[in-house]
Order: sequence, then structure tokens, then C-alpha cells
Amino acid sequence: MPLALDAARMPAGGLRPGDRLLVVDTPPADADPPASSPRTFDVEVVRVGPADLNGVVVVDVVVAEGEGPAVATRAATGRFALLLQPAESRAPEEG
Repeated sequence: MPLALDAARMPAGGLRPGDRLLVVDTPPADADPPASSPRTFDVEVVRVGPADLNGVVVVDVVVAEGEGPAVATRAATGRFALLLQPAESRAPEEG
């Protein structure tokens, strides 16, 4: 499932295949925060594309079976936030 991310949504350290993310449902920009906990979805990064001319990066993620339509809805509306989950063995980037 592709998620289009502008620079403000990308973690400062970037993303790479194998990273685990939590996709968090967010309210519309002019709405109050929800009174209850927002819906969340665990996903894993499988590919990170290059930034386009506007700085938007498309990140392909794997979504749990049955959650694809709900995550697709958030991706289509842009109403989501991403949280990078801790990884037990996230190796440092080579460079």
C-alpha cells in the first residue's frame, strides 16, 4: 500500500525497508482531537521511493490482512500520522 509523505511527515532519520510503523488515524485539520484513542494500524515498510520535485516521498508498506481498506482510506484522504516503532535490531545506515 503506498503512503505519500511530505517532508513534515517523514521521520528525521528517514525510513527504510523493514522499519515498523504505526499509522494513526487523525481528525480533519480544523477538528478537535478525538475524545477516545484513535484507531491505529501496524505496518511494515517494504520500499521507500525518491522524493519528487515537491519533496513528497512514496513509502510502500505491508498492511495486516483485513486492514487494507481502512489504511487505504486514510492514505487517500491524508488523514494519518506515522510513528516509527522501535526495532530490536535496526542496524545503522551504511554510508
